[in-house]
Amino acid sequence: GPLPALDVLDFEILGAEAGHKGHAAVVREEVLFALSRFRGVRLLSGEAARDTPAAESRDRDYRLSVKLAHGGASTRAFARLSHAASQAIVWADSVELGSKGGAPDAEPLVARIAAAALPRLQDDLFLRVPEQPRDVYDLYLLTKLRMRSQLSFDEAREVAAIWERMVGEHPHFAGAYPPLTRLYNTDYCYSGLGSSGEEERRRAYELAHRAFALDPAEAHLQTVKGWSHLWGGEAALARQHLDEAVQLNPYDPSRLVEVATAFMYLDDVDAAAALLERCRALTPLATDDPDEELGLLHLLREEYEEAAEQLAFVRRHHPDDRPGTALTIKGELYALLAAVGAGSPDMAERARHWRESVAQRWRGPEPLDEERLRAWALYHNPFHDEGRRAWLGALVDRAMRT
Repeated sequence: GPLPALDVLDFEILGAEAGHKGHAAVVREEVLFALSRFRGVRLLSGEAARDTPAAESRDRDYRLSVKLAHGGASTRAFARLSHAASQAIVWADSVELGSKGGAPDAEPLVARIAAAALPRLQDDLFLRVPEQPRDVYDLYLLTKLRMRSQLSFDEAREVAAIWERMVGEHPHFAGAYPPLTRLYNTDYCYSGLGSSGEEERRRAYELAHRAFALDPAEAHLQTVKGWSHLWGGEAALARQHLDEAVQLNPYDPSRLVEVATAFMYLDDVDAAAALLERCRALTPLATDDPDEELGLLHLLREEYEEAAEQLAFVRRHHPDDRPGTALTIKGELYALLAAVGAGSPDMAERARHWRESVAQRWRGPEPLDEERLRAWALYHNPFHDEGRRAWLGALVDRAMRT
């Protein structure tokens, strides 16, 4: 298949007695089990794969090697991810493993590989993709790369057309479905505000169900289906799929953030907080923290000053407003509402700025006015609880009156 392959080599033991070999095998099996939850890579664990000469390896093949060094009551794991053909090291790290029942605790290693090594593998794939795609996976990578940039509305619609062609020509390639549903549900990634209407939502709903049928064991497709039910007002079905996504893969920070955000819209703030805390524990860099989602969490708890501080943190991390790193248009809304709730002296200026930002990107069928601005905020924050929707609407009204 076209998916990248990851071969997990036998774990080596540094300066250890034979009795530690069983522990190493157990840790390796736990790592394999965790990695098997990521359906975007083909997981290999056989001699045939590693006996292939490096020059003959496909350029999407990678190898994971781990060495375990035992010292007293602790074990340190040295992990390395390398590109199979070039043998270039893509990622390396060392992790201290605690002891669990006399054996090393594999959880810290599993978490580091899942949250750090696999994203680096994905980044390396983007660096190696040719300008002219050779197959559907190259086209997938190139289109994902385009979506990473700050697209105009016309460019986002072109990207959606590419995904649609991919879905039509390769209906069993599941990777094309999630980004396409996201474009349709979110005003083309918020490049054309007001453009996602009932027709786009119906198409996204249909695509989510088709994708889920391809691989129900894929956590990402579970979240896509869960969100489709959330957008459709089907709270019980949404919760079912979101819970299943976390059970299928509790190691993917991106999925945890998706589920946590959905939980906030379902008014389960405590469950959302637990997932975001797990995400922060998984992500190796502070810049990868879900600051915008944590800001929404504080906002829902009516901790307005904490929400404003959390959302301001995004700008302090990324003062140059690089595409994809500054607050989104919804993040700007949350920052405005936090300022309103806290009674900040600059809330009038924030409200003016936000209205102008929306107006610049407005592509709705009708001209933008305050009523449609309020409706847009409610439409793109699909709270299930009517009381919560009324709370949001009241905050938006206060912002518009400033």
